[in-house]
Amino acid sequence: MKLFTIVLSLVTLATSTLAIASSVEVKAVGTLNFSTLSLGVSNSALESISRFGFGVLASLDVVPLSLETGLLFTPVGIGSGSQSLWTNYLQIPLLATYKAHIFSAGLGPYLGLGVGSGTNIANVTSKNLRTDFGLMAKAGVNVPVAPLVGLVGEAAYQFGLTNISNGMVTANARNFMILAGVSFGF
Repeated sequence: MKLFTIVLSLVTLATSTLAIASSVEVKAVGTLNFSTLSLGVSNSALESISRFGFGVLASLDVVPLSLETGLLFTPVGIGSGSQSLWTNYLQIPLLATYKAHIFSAGLGPYLGLGVGSGTNIANVTSKNLRTDFGLMAKAGVNVPVAPLVGLVGEAAYQFGLTNISNGMVTANARNFMILAGVSFGF
C-alpha cells in the first residue's frame, strides 16, 4: 500500500506539472551501468560489474527548472572475476533539472522496484527483489541535430539509501551510469 501511494503521488505530480509546463521533452536512452554494493563488511574480492540497461525519460519545463521523470531498466550488482550477483530494477527517478543552453544538471530521489535477479556463482541462489530508494545526481548535454530532435549524453550517479540485502549483511546500491540516446521536444 505504501508503494502504491508513492507511485500514485509521483504520477499525480507529473500530471499536474504537465498542465503548467511550457515544453515537454522525451528521451529514449540506452545505459551502461557500473554498479556495486556498499557492504557492511570489507571484502576486497568483490568489485563493480557493468551491464547494459535502457529507459524512457520525460522532462517538463517549469522555468527556471525542469521536472524529469521516467522509467529506467537498471541492473545493479557485484562480482569477482567471472562470477557475479545482480538484481534488475525498474527505476522511477524524479529529478529537478537545471538547463543552460545544451547543458543540464539534475538532482532528486529515485525509486527502484526489483523485477529480477541472477547469479553465475556455483551453489548461490539470488532472490534479491527488494525495493530500492535513493538519491540520483546527473549532468549531461543535449545537442540539437534537427528541429525538436537532439542527441543526448549524460552521466549519472545513484546513491542507494535502502538495505537491499535479504541476508545478514547490509547492502546499499551504488551505480554510475552513462546514458546516451535521442531526445524529442514538443
